[in-house]
Amino acid sequence: MPRRASGAASRAHLATIVARAKARGEPPFDIEEVIDHVVAPIVYHILFDDCALTPAYCRQLLGWLRSLPAAAKPAD
Repeated sequence: MPRRASGAASRAHLATIVARAKARGEPPFDIEEVIDHVVAPIVYHILFDDCALTPAYCRQLLGWLRSLPAAAKPAD
């Protein structure tokens, strides 16, 4: 499936964050995992207005992402 310009822009922003993390010596994250487990749920809730997006909810999404098995989080 071809990616839309907005998706490409999001991936480009996340790629910049990955590059900066690598430059600081931090472990990089998998962009697709972040989109699937953090960005997509947030966008879904914005579109369907079915729950309040709070900082606590966003931290919870990041916690779930961090808890994924290492095999599910390739570095590049």
